[in-house]
Amino acid sequence: MSVRDWQKIKDIFALALEQPKETRASFLRGVCGSDRTLLEEVESLLAASDEPEPLIDRKDYGVASVLNAGGAGYEGRVFGHYKIIREIGRGGMGAVF
Repeated sequence: MSVRDWQKIKDIFALALEQPKETRASFLRGVCGSDRTLLEEVESLLAASDEPEPLIDRKDYGVASVLNAGGAGYEGRVFGHYKIIREIGRGGMGAVF
């Protein structure tokens, strides 16, 4: 995509945010017309902006200190939208899962 395309996406996204959630879909259909790529890009941005709160603002963010203290037994546990698969590394400041 060109810089011009991204600017158009950004402009439509900003306008869509001003719309009530109930009317956003029809607003986007009207603005994007038959440009499916444009519609999908703006919808993707809207979906990301509608997430309840960033992980760092959540109380379960403190789980990092628990995992850093040992981490064993956390495979398969879910924290927010994230699931611990396995530990892939450990260093002086913490562990990476």
